[in-house]
Amino acid sequence: MKVIIFGASGRTGHPLVRQALERGHEVTAFVRGKHKLVIPHAENLRILEGSVLTYEDVERAAAGQDAVLSVLGHTKNNPKDLLTQSAANIARAMQAHSVNRIITLTGAGVAVEQDVKQGAMSRLFGTALKWMARDLWQDSVNQKNYLAQTDLDWTIVRAPRLTEGEFTKQYQTGYFKFTKPMISREDVAHFMLEELENSQYIKEYPLIGSK
Repeated sequence: MKVIIFGASGRTGHPLVRQALERGHEVTAFVRGKHKLVIPHAENLRILEGSVLTYEDVERAAAGQDAVLSVLGHTKNNPKDLLTQSAANIARAMQAHSVNRIITLTGAGVAVEQDVKQGAMSRLFGTALKWMARDLWQDSVNQKNYLAQTDLDWTIVRAPRLTEGEFTKQYQTGYFKFTKPMISREDVAHFMLEELENSQYIKEYPLIGSK
């Protein structure tokens, strides 16, 4: 497929771009600066500079794509509603170019009705997130709510604490009770690409976690 990856230069974006290329997809990596993404000798990779907060940049990037993957995250210099603003720009651009499929990443602290009751550690982590990073949590909830109201074929992947751990391909997805509230970025990237190719969770909010 022809896919565009927003947040491509981030710590989850790097393995997502690399794995997408390894699977044979044509990748457009949307970044703020080309120097932030270095993947040597990568065929089928186009690096496009722009801002997710500027609709014209996003609209230009969406042209000709089959699907969108987003692993955007907050940084010190971003506005508090970065994820919500970017979701609005991305959705509008997708509709303008008849792109229907989007898979985006958010935190496991964003609850949905389908969730089962979590263990004490996971609940503690979720409570801490709401208090210590309330702006991020609220922005993530707003992003989820915004996408859920669109007619797009969306999947919102919810992950616990992301690590730089090994690429295991051993994880669980769906609505479950965490055994370990953590997951490697490599495995998250793998699941997002599996979902891109298999469309198991269209218009759903699957969790991902280590087994």
